[in-house]
Amino acid sequence: MKRLFESMLIACFFLTTKTNAQNEIDALRFSMINYGSTARSLSMGNAFGALGADLSVMATNPAGIALYRRSEFSFSPTFILKNTDSELLGATSSASRFNFNFGNFGAVWNFDLKDESKALKSWSFGIGYNRLNDFSNNYLAKGLNKNNSLLDSYAEQANGIGPSSLPYVYPFDVDLAYQSYLINTTTDTLSYISVIPNGDVAQQRTVETRGGQGEWDFSFGTNYNNQLYFGVTLGLTTLNYQEDMIWTESDYNNQIISTDSIYNFQYFTYTQSLRTRGTGINGKFGVIYRPADFVRFGLAIHTPTSYTLSDEFATNIRSVVTVNDSTAGSAYREWYSPIFIPFNYRLATPFHAIGSMAFIIGKQALISAEYEFTDYSMASFKEKDPAVQFSYSDVNTTIKQRYGASHTFRFGGEYRYDIMRFRLGGSYSTSPFSSNIITDSKTDQSQYSVTGGMGFRNKNVYIDVAYAYTHKGSFYSQYSLNNVAQAGISESLSNNRLMFTIGFNY
Repeated sequence: MKRLFESMLIACFFLTTKTNAQNEIDALRFSMINYGSTARSLSMGNAFGALGADLSVMATNPAGIALYRRSEFSFSPTFILKNTDSELLGATSSASRFNFNFGNFGAVWNFDLKDESKALKSWSFGIGYNRLNDFSNNYLAKGLNKNNSLLDSYAEQANGIGPSSLPYVYPFDVDLAYQSYLINTTTDTLSYISVIPNGDVAQQRTVETRGGQGEWDFSFGTNYNNQLYFGVTLGLTTLNYQEDMIWTESDYNNQIISTDSIYNFQYFTYTQSLRTRGTGINGKFGVIYRPADFVRFGLAIHTPTSYTLSDEFATNIRSVVTVNDSTAGSAYREWYSPIFIPFNYRLATPFHAIGSMAFIIGKQALISAEYEFTDYSMASFKEKDPAVQFSYSDVNTTIKQRYGASHTFRFGGEYRYDIMRFRLGGSYSTSPFSSNIITDSKTDQSQYSVTGGMGFRNKNVYIDVAYAYTHKGSFYSQYSLNNVAQAGISESLSNNRLMFTIGFNY
């Protein structure tokens, strides 16, 4: 009971000083979205902003619902296979994850005013759900580090801080390492040394992520003279992100030849669990101009999404070491972080601007293109409860320094043959990082997609199928060291999506 009470006191103090639960990585993760889509839109690279008459436009350019001539209902089940190849210290490892969800479902009601003398020809109202992100994935990276350890980073952070103060300054990592005899004081009680002083450890990082972002869109559109179309969407978003990470370091030679090469050390595992949940709200405004039957131009503006989020965060360390302390008990040690008391905070994502155009080639084909601008440096955190004396100024400064403007280009085409439709498309997004910190084009998180599909349509029913392959690189560093170049984890992520849309006109 005493230990529980002390943990709660530490956690309460911690909320007013420092947290590592909200950072610039979270801001980017929840700001980079993949718009929910129908199979038709997905197979054309989601370049649908100027075309309209598809449920996907409620999340991109709501003016598109004003091009409906009849009411419609559809749903889009999606099968997703993700593969991740990770490289750590020259060794490559792979992991994969299969998932199922609905990329989009909803309905649009069209009301034809049937008065040729009026400029307002019709109006439409739509309700739909769009999947913005699927976070489900598995990651695996492992390699032999001959030079250093995560514990070296902990020792550097602890230097200059007395052992009794560590629970208040670093309660979720460094203090756990100290309590587990993985870092120890020298003759100077403000100086620390790792039990792995010279590296030569097998390192492994496993991560499982789950959850996603979704949005309920409520859209309204109007048609003026079959030439100018306006639309607006109110978006209500939901967010659920779960991450479980295990970092393991072990005596490499003990694994290979059963010889202890690291004195008094066998292995340790550091486990971290994060749960983020919340809701948000945004607005979208769009216009489509059709100067002639064969060409259309579109423009849409998305306001920042204002999220109210809450985190649950916990860590623990397990170690097997030899200690020269008769009061320490077993050489096996396990130490848990203090209780993290969840509190609400706000995240504002960047605004989006989308320009698009499309050409209709008779009744046989169409081509479309789209450009989207997003400045990720505009994302920011803010406290929700004034009673929680916590400042996000440091992390917001980091966001502005690390991130910059990203440009997305989408294109697609469709060919019609009788009741069949054949489609191709693709997209490319530049890196969200500021140009001054990009060092490797393979890991800058730029991404590209190649898409294709086909469909069947008659008067009242249609069925579409689409396949999309998306690839991007990423980079992660578990720790950093002063004046030492530390190898990180390079990741190559491939996303395979197979989507079906079944729709009904009435």
